[in-house]
Amino acid sequence: MEKILNNEYDFIINNSVPNRAKSTPKTSEYISDEQNQILQNYQTTNFKEVNLSLNKLLMTYLVMMFVFLLTVPAIFIRNEIYYISRDIAELRTKHEVLLEENRALKNNIEFLRFKKEIIDAVNLDDKPN
Repeated sequence: MEKILNNEYDFIINNSVPNRAKSTPKTSEYISDEQNQILQNYQTTNFKEVNLSLNKLLMTYLVMMFVFLLTVPAIFIRNEIYYISRDIAELRTKHEVLLEENRALKNNIEFLRFKKEIIDAVNLDDKPN
């Protein structure tokens, strides 16, 4: 049969040390109605419940949604920029490899032209007139 204690005064009143004599009543019986009224007034003024009003709750949700709407697109855009830049870097690497292959092929063509001209010149000299 425990009673829920509302505040510290109820705790003090209910848990005060009783006198050793069995016939003496608890201290709560000695408290007058005026003292009870004073304690209740003190409790109501100092221990008011603070509830979140509907307006504050809606404002909180609106602020959270506003922050959410600002951050999600920014994160999405940054991720897209990252992946596009990765693709661009890969394409640049392939482009540089192709340019080097192109230079090597041009050098090879130049070498073959030079070789052909020399061989043609040597063959012309070897033919009897």
